[in-house]
Amino acid sequence: MELNRKVLQKVIAVFLLFCSISILLPVERVKIAQASSPTDDYYLYLPLILKNFKTPPLPTVSRYLGYNDGYVHDLTWSKLYTLGCNQGASTPSNFVGYVVLNFGEPWHDGSTYGTRLFDSPHYTFISTSDIETLSKAFLQGYWDCSPNDSRLILAIGTNNDGPFVEYGHGEAWAGLINNIADWIESPPSYASQEGVVGAIDSELDWNMADVSLDWRNGYISWATRFYLYFGDCAGCPTAQLPGWLPNNAWTVEDVYQMSGGTNYNLPLPQIYSKDRANAQQWQYLSLYAYINHYEPLSFMGSMTQWHACQERDNCNSGTPNAID
Repeated sequence: MELNRKVLQKVIAVFLLFCSISILLPVERVKIAQASSPTDDYYLYLPLILKNFKTPPLPTVSRYLGYNDGYVHDLTWSKLYTLGCNQGASTPSNFVGYVVLNFGEPWHDGSTYGTRLFDSPHYTFISTSDIETLSKAFLQGYWDCSPNDSRLILAIGTNNDGPFVEYGHGEAWAGLINNIADWIESPPSYASQEGVVGAIDSELDWNMADVSLDWRNGYISWATRFYLYFGDCAGCPTAQLPGWLPNNAWTVEDVYQMSGGTNYNLPLPQIYSKDRANAQQWQYLSLYAYINHYEPLSFMGSMTQWHACQERDNCNSGTPNAID
């Protein structure tokens, strides 16, 4: 089949999206989805010479603070400083990457916004002011113990679970990130090695789309830094299963808007399944973005459970090589 120039450009774009997420098998030809219809097939033959090839996304480490690991009983400046120092000491020279600190679900105590930690059954409330202090401690520890040619971007996370996922909490979270960004850049300035962004573990089954997007709108109304979406795309379609619908009455457009549809959010999706299903869902979503919004998603990496498996030595239940 001979393709016209416009269609060929779209096909190549789709191929690049596929390469950015999955490891291709060494075959002579690769079947990909036609840009105008994800269910029609074209073939590209390898090898393909790529111009201006982008480097792989940055590595990511995440910590769920208070997740029955003892941290919540000693969630102090000293503890977070030590965590940051340990992270810095284990960081190789020339490292550039993200660390996500997840502080739990949005909450407020009276007029004070914050989160509830993962310390079941207590679910301790922590204010955005305290989160700011602890995050600065982590950054100070990293600065003091890391190679001076490394660079860390700290992503300070919440999620979209619970009754206080709302516009006001999004605003408060943006204010938290803005304050830390100002602190990093103020004298003596840590900006040569450190940066900060927001983050949200947005999962479709945890809340409705309109509620989650209300939080997003609050965040972007006040933010000077983007946020990372390190959530899922549960139930989302793939090129192989285009009839699937996202869970909990979300639409593909909703997931796009929450994860990467503005200048203030970028996807860092959960890719937990070894059968490529999660990766294929995000490939389809990026293709959707290209077709409907003229730009594919800009993935900042992916969240896996490999590192947690190594720390906890418990990767045999549920998703293969992952922790439930």
